[in-house]
Amino acid sequence: MSNIFRDCRKACGYTQCQLADMVGVDQTTISKWEHEIAYPHVSQLLILQQILHIPNKQLLDGLREIESRRRARQ
Repeated sequence: MSNIFRDCRKACGYTQCQLADMVGVDQTTISKWEHEIAYPHVSQLLILQQILHIPNKQLLDGLREIESRRRARQ
């Protein structure tokens, strides 16, 4: 999922700071999402999807990946 955010952010020409301002979070939060230290809330995912033009299937696949990793850590 982190690669999706980073790749789409860069493709749109946004810096982490610019994206953070649009989503309403700190730049460090964007960095944590991109490094899979933290994950966005569902409401933030929807905002990211719109801003970064992430297709539904790509977003859902990423969410499944996150859930699989979470379960593996437990």
